[in-house]
Amino acid sequence: MTNATQPEEHDIRQRLGIPDDAQRVLILAESSHWDPDWLYTSEEYFTRFVCHNLDQALDELARDPRRVYSVECIFFLKRYWDERPGRQGAVRDLVNQGRLRLTSSGMTTADTLLPSEEALERDFLIGQEWLRANGMTQEPRLAYFPDSFGYSHGLPSLLNAAGFDQAGITRIDGMQFPGCDIGLKSQFYWPGSSAAALLNQEKTLDFIWRDADGGEILCHWNAYTYGQGDMLAYRGIARVYIFNVSSENRSDRNVTRRIHQYIRELQPFSRTPYMFCPIGMDFVAPIPDLGSLLDRYNTRHYPQSGVWVVNAGLDDYLALVAGYRDRLPVLALDP
Repeated sequence: MTNATQPEEHDIRQRLGIPDDAQRVLILAESSHWDPDWLYTSEEYFTRFVCHNLDQALDELARDPRRVYSVECIFFLKRYWDERPGRQGAVRDLVNQGRLRLTSSGMTTADTLLPSEEALERDFLIGQEWLRANGMTQEPRLAYFPDSFGYSHGLPSLLNAAGFDQAGITRIDGMQFPGCDIGLKSQFYWPGSSAAALLNQEKTLDFIWRDADGGEILCHWNAYTYGQGDMLAYRGIARVYIFNVSSENRSDRNVTRRIHQYIRELQPFSRTPYMFCPIGMDFVAPIPDLGSLLDRYNTRHYPQSGVWVVNAGLDDYLALVAGYRDRLPVLALDP
């Protein structure tokens, strides 16, 4: 068992099937990232990708009762609800079971730099009220911002006001990721940047973000993009819809190689027994029968690697990390 004595940690580990003797745990979390509009309209995105992705996710959840799939915001979930009335019962049940997980109650993944505070709070409220009106009792404590281009330095207080105490972010200043800073690989991470503070100075991806008004959230940064684990069972470059260069490869050798890659990347920056690997770049479909791949790894390789792998949500991960708050730095970032 780990050296923490928090009852909540033990309960979460039991629920996720993590053995008591597992000293290190890699959590792979599948979630959606569906732009309401960008290269296509919301109608085109829904018909080309989202409806099929959600059909697949519901089928996978029905097949494996241990599996969790997270939906980033309400916008396309509401559209699916309206367009697929025959699946409303399944959606409601899975949301209430916590297996179709909401990583925010927002209608959108809001930009927190330009809109007013009231617009942001109303976005969270409208989404939560839609869930309630349709018999879904889930009230997310996590606000996930996988693809927002920067974040307000006052985000902790804004999220606290809406009932959130956890957050996940990706694009921050100084990180090496398209759409962030540009430079040679050898130049990263820029001195004075948020990425340098987390990786070079604090050496952590988890931290307590405290703003000038005293707002505080437990935060995780996806330093290796929000699709770090997308290629778990594939060969190629990427599965993102605008550059899908991949072919399925579910072999033990390939999956094990990928998992060990994720561990090498994450372990140096994990101050707790837990590591987080996100699956879910733009419009990426769920990995078929994900649970069997993780079961195979645990059966064949856990005794040697000492790392147990499991599918869960980012909120599960942060709840486990919360038992180690005294190990995490308290930072006032302006990312």
